[in-house]
Amino acid sequence: MGGIILFLEAQAPKQALAIIDKGILQIKNSWELFFLKGYILWKAYNNYEEASKQILSSSLKKGAPSYLPLLAASFSLKTSNKMFIEGFYKIILNTVKDPAQKQLILKKMERLKERDG
Repeated sequence: MGGIILFLEAQAPKQALAIIDKGILQIKNSWELFFLKGYILWKAYNNYEEASKQILSSSLKKGAPSYLPLLAASFSLKTSNKMFIEGFYKIILNTVKDPAQKQLILKKMERLKERDG
């Protein structure tokens, strides 16, 4: 909780990330902490690559919302690194259990291939 307050109220993303990292070391199975880290990396630094990694990590934790893999995939598209995007989508495809989400990811992968030729 302290990390998000530092970020939102004190505009101190570096300190917020430090607190969240300490929390992750203590509570490794918290999807919320990984999500918050990704959120801050996105909002404060526009670091879509690292944000997508953190949100994907969050999605793998028990109790995580089912939309997180698709959110992570969307963030990865904001990077200019085609190899990262392609590899990231393959990882997501291998981690997602829901058949409907797998279909959405496969469709996005097809559109990427069409777009990039």
